[in-house]
Amino acid sequence: MVCDTYLSLSICHFKAHRMSRLTPTHELDSLVELIGTSPDGVGIDTIAQQWGAPIHRRTLQRRLALLVAQQRIEMLGDRRTARYRRMPSAAIRAQGDSHGG
Repeated sequence: MVCDTYLSLSICHFKAHRMSRLTPTHELDSLVELIGTSPDGVGIDTIAQQWGAPIHRRTLQRRLALLVAQQRIEMLGDRRTARYRRMPSAAIRAQGDSHGG
């Protein structure tokens, strides 16, 4: 039947082109907290080691880039030697959120 074939192709196409998953806010918050423990900045390898759960390097890079775009952390140096440091405003914003403000 044409309909069954079309439906099967549509399902396969959907699975192959799923929307990317949203990163949970708590994961981003945890990354900011981890980075915040090193005032001089921390490299991606150290972040991956301290993360506590296995994470693909590319996934971590995307999350760090998102946090930089959100101005919650800053990247110091070039891509190869990049270190990440918590933005001072991120610490202030986190304190305001925890106090209901």
